[in-house]
Amino acid sequence: MATPYVEETNWVEKEFLESHGIRVVKMQGLSLLGEEMRNAPVETTYNLACEVNTLEAEAIFISCTGFKSITIIEGLEEKLGENMSLTAIQLPYWVLANQSKAMVSSLNINGGNPVQICSRKGR
Repeated sequence: MATPYVEETNWVEKEFLESHGIRVVKMQGLSLLGEEMRNAPVETTYNLACEVNTLEAEAIFISCTGFKSITIIEGLEEKLGENMSLTAIQLPYWVLANQSKAMVSSLNINGGNPVQICSRKGR
C-alpha cells in the first residue's frame, strides 16, 4: 500500500483493510499534508509504488484520490510485471465489477468474469 499520508493515517487504513480480509504485506507513506499530496510529482507516486512492491504482494494499492496515480498504472505494470495495480480512483469501479457479472459482461472486463480485488492470502 502506497500513500501520501502520515504514519498514523497509514495504520488506520491498514487496520480497516485487514478488518475486511485484505492483508497488507507492506505499506509506506510520504507524510504529506493538504496541498502537498495534490502537488506531489507523478514520479514520486511511481517511485513509492515501486518501493512497496514485494514478491508476497498480489496487488499494489495506491491510496488517496488526490495523489497523482492514474497516469502511472500502465508503466508501473510494465516495469513490475504486475497486472493488478489499483488506485483509490479505480477501486470503486473494480468493486462494482467484482459484485456484478452482468456489469462485467457489459463492460467487457476480464472476459465477463468477476474481477478479484482482495488478497486470497491469509484468508
